[in-house]
Amino acid sequence: MAKIHKLDIYQNAIDSLNFGIEMCEKAFEDESKYKFTIILISNFMELLLKRLVEIQNPLLIFEKPYSDKISKEKTITWSQSLQILTNSGKIINIKLIEDLRKLSNIRNEIMHYKFEYNAYEIDSIILTVIDGLRQLYLDISGNDLIKDVHESTKTILEKIKDDYLKQLHQAQFKAKDEAEENDMAVKDCNFCFESKTAVERINKEIYCYFCEETDREEMCTRCTVPCLISEMDYFGENEYGDPMYFCQYCSGLISGD
Repeated sequence: MAKIHKLDIYQNAIDSLNFGIEMCEKAFEDESKYKFTIILISNFMELLLKRLVEIQNPLLIFEKPYSDKISKEKTITWSQSLQILTNSGKIINIKLIEDLRKLSNIRNEIMHYKFEYNAYEIDSIILTVIDGLRQLYLDISGNDLIKDVHESTKTILEKIKDDYLKQLHQAQFKAKDEAEENDMAVKDCNFCFESKTAVERINKEIYCYFCEETDREEMCTRCTVPCLISEMDYFGENEYGDPMYFCQYCSGLISGD
């Protein structure tokens, strides 16, 4: 008879984190593995947030906590978990919320659309999400989740962090050199959110040496107000092959519809 394995929400979250980081190590040699890293780290994120809600009240992890068939009810989403924690008076860093949303968006692209990415961007999201959730879990539960992960997970995370910082410092030096040589302004990047890695060039384009993205102004396809593309949502191309960008206001209206 096959042995039955049981994992509670927290154990399930840590399991996803371990396997997600294992896939991240494999992505050092084969970058196609990054998609599995994102899926698994997203799963870790959703489960850990549910665990934090469970600490407040186990019934709150269900969409219908009043149901008489509670075990068959759907559980809440990661964004609903965040809102419940906020409503419970928990302080959640705005930067963490932005990182979680970015992680979720990339996961959705993998599952439902095409997946385009920069390796540095993925490493950045992985590090900031894990560090942010680790701190949130410590604040709410009083426990440090890192003590429950595999030793190999700790080692790989340290390697990712070390490599990331080296690349970040190199990017900052390059941005500073170009800025000083051409009398340009050093900028923070709105794509990878790193500081002093970008330069605003004469043509007003902002190039980041870290994530290698180029920011520029475009008119909102709907209201025609000019905004940086990093502050807008991309909605694909129109029938003429031109990119369609919507400002946050117009994007909200469209999403609401």
